Amino acid sequence: MSLMSARVASTVARRLPNAATQASKVAVPAVAVASRKLHLSSTQRAVEISTILEERILGAAPKADLEETGRVLSIGDGIARVYGLKNIQAEEMVEFSSGLKGDIVKRTGAIVDVPVGEQLLGRVVDALGNAIDGKGAIDTKSRMRVGVKAPGIIPRVSVREPMQTGAINYTIIVSATASDAAPLQYLAPYSGCAMGEFFRDNGKHALIIYDDLSKQAVAYRQMSLLLRRPPGREAYPGDVSDKMGGGSLTALPVIETQAGDVSAYIPTNVISITDGQIFLETELFYKGIRPAINVGLSVSRVAIIYCGVRGHLDKLDPSKITAFEKEFTQHIKTSHQALLNTIAKDGQITPESDASLKKIVTDFISTFQA
Repeated sequence: MSLMSARVASTVARRLPNAATQASKVAVPAVAVASRKLHLSSTQRAVEISTILEERILGAAPKADLEETGRVLSIGDGIARVYGLKNIQAEEMVEFSSGLKGDIVKRTGAIVDVPVGEQLLGRVVDALGNAIDGKGAIDTKSRMRVGVKAPGIIPRVSVREPMQTGAINYTIIVSATASDAAPLQYLAPYSGCAMGEFFRDNGKHALIIYDDLSKQAVAYRQMSLLLRRPPGREAYPGDVSDKMGGGSLTALPVIETQAGDVSAYIPTNVISITDGQIFLETELFYKGIRPAINVGLSVSRVAIIYCGVRGHLDKLDPSKITAFEKEFTQHIKTSHQALLNTIAKDGQITPESDASLKKIVTDFISTFQA
């Protein structure tokens, strides 16, 4: 038994080196693979850390925000002369740091616009649409650009119905007083027109009263002189009774005449774009005639427009239309005042009134041509 055990032990001893050698041959590749995997994971981790650091460095770097700026050369009377804004747009808003000479002026990229909407009804705002009535800010997000080109003749519809006016709850007051700068007085009518165009474009009827355009003309002349430019003839866009999309914007401009001269430059320009005028005289007021309306110079061209729209003037010599207008207006005022009162009372031209007008026009044209 002991001899057998010794032989087994010697045999095991002889085979141990071989087994160890084989074990070492198997273990060495395993260690090499493990070290290779460790090396690869370390490399990947370094790349990952480098990528994260690069992203954070780039993210921390401030982005370049280029702004076009200029400098104030001079400022006074509401006019600022600025140098350096080469790409500035017409009527673009700019940002002043304090409005002093030498200060930086930045472009905003925004054209002059004003707030519009139902929220402005019953409020008093300045030429830029800012509330000045002490009732807080105006809660509206809708804005419209100022100075939008007026619709042309083709999309408009002729005057055919009177307009019922409202009170302060349906009124927007755009205030640019004599103490305001000339640019604000010049801008105020355009701002009011833009606010009225909002209602027109949404199918509603609006009335805008310019009180008064002669003051705007003076402000424009003042701006032209300050800018050293000759005041040119730039008539205000004719937004009188233009209708688009079911809405309308009716203008009622007020003009102050000098010494009662209605043939002056400003009155004749306004008369040319309206459908009539009511001329008030101070002398009549002091004589107790109130309202102090000069009935000779106050005319309405609505009647003649009715004749033209209905085709009654198609066969009339164009050179005689002016004389026809004068005589027909006088005729309908003196002989058919009851019909005019009926139309004013009804608020529209009913089929009965239309038939009566048609007969009056037909009879008068036959008499006029004869």
